Amino acid sequence: MRLLLDENLDWRLRRDLAAHHVDSVQRIGWAGIENGELLNKAVEGGFDVLITMDSNMVHQRNLAKYPIAVVALMPRNGNGTSRASRASEGMV
Repeated sequence: MRLLLDENLDWRLRRDLAAHHVDSVQRIGWAGIENGELLNKAVEGGFDVLITMDSNMVHQRNLAKYPIAVVALMPRNGNGTSRASRASEGMV
């Protein structure tokens, strides 16, 4: 499975997803691209899943029209630490 980490996630999260081919928006030079264009590029690039912490993406875009899954991670209550590690455990 090909996963793309959005620019609001640390690219080092890929270490926790070693069973998958993982790339990040920053590492492939797509930082700063708006959500719609990013989704199109991800589809064209052959990615299966876009992982983001941008909860607005779900509300701003009609994600059903894109042939890619979007996983929006939410921060933990209180300390702002993401649930990325827990989410990655369910994906491996």
